[in-house]
Amino acid sequence: METVTTIRISFSCVEIVEVHICLLIITVKMKYILLILAAASLFEGIASYKCEVDPGTTDARLRKKLFCGKYDKSERPVKNHNSPITVYAHMDLQNFDFNESLQKLFLNVWFALRWKDEYLTWNAMEYDKIEQIVIDSEDIWLPDLMPYSSYFSNNLDTSCTTPKCQLESDGTVKCVPACEYHSICESDFTNWPFDRANCTLRFGMWVEDSNQVNFVVNSTNAGANDVNTHNQWKIVSSGVKTHDTKMPSPTNENTTY
Repeated sequence: METVTTIRISFSCVEIVEVHICLLIITVKMKYILLILAAASLFEGIASYKCEVDPGTTDARLRKKLFCGKYDKSERPVKNHNSPITVYAHMDLQNFDFNESLQKLFLNVWFALRWKDEYLTWNAMEYDKIEQIVIDSEDIWLPDLMPYSSYFSNNLDTSCTTPKCQLESDGTVKCVPACEYHSICESDFTNWPFDRANCTLRFGMWVEDSNQVNFVVNSTNAGANDVNTHNQWKIVSSGVKTHDTKMPSPTNENTTY
């Protein structure tokens, strides 16, 4: 059984309609999904640092030390491989729209992720007191977090920028891709025009499970006043919960998520 984290957000409309969004962080264990990974990751791109270039500055010398040795971005960055790496996630909602005829919610968010890479550390005193640098997300290990649609399917639903990330001398990595998501919603028109709709976004780990990557999801800012200015809809609440469940995988094997 794997840990599933649910982020619940509620909206209401100008006619006092409420839309509840459930954001699930799902840890999925799949054996035959590597081709999909190559096609649709939260971050996309190829390594950007050129190790053959002689470092002419302290910054370049530091980058060569970090990325031109034995660093393997396909390997979980923990020195004790029996320990999970903890990834902290926070979804910062920028704006949203709800299509009543399609029963679909559209979101623009900043998806803030933070973790420690135990292989990307340095002594700042040895590098002119450089405490942090900006790096390309293509050059480092990234959690293979994938978004699904609001119902479980094989189709991935993602449109995210490939961000620069901040790397600190203790190995702390901070990445904030800007993403567009959408979700199919279930509406209750019993009290029309004071309707209620429930929407779900799901995010899953394709390869690594919760024994390898521990996601700690903070509540979103979905109730913040600065995004609560839609001319038809109003955000009323948000929340996070975690649960364990199982469902069959596309390969007809038991997939834990």
